[in-house]
Amino acid sequence: MPAKAASESLGAQMSMLRKRHPKVCENPECGDKFQGLAVARFCSDECRFRSAWLEGREKEVVEQKAALRKTRAKRLVKKMRV
Repeated sequence: MPAKAASESLGAQMSMLRKRHPKVCENPECGDKFQGLAVARFCSDECRFRSAWLEGREKEVVEQKAALRKTRAKRLVKKMRV
């Protein structure tokens, strides 16, 4: 017998019928196995937020390295002109 929906609305009943699939959390620090909907990528909101923070941090590092390369190139061009 399926679990009973929290409310008696048709939408709540339909959501209870959605299939759950075995998944692995996409957070690089987590990797836990969980039962989630077909579109679920993370085991919890905490993992989702942490993963987004890590991606943002990674993007910052890449941007900093690109800016550093640019400034080095500018210095080299200045030296060559002198």
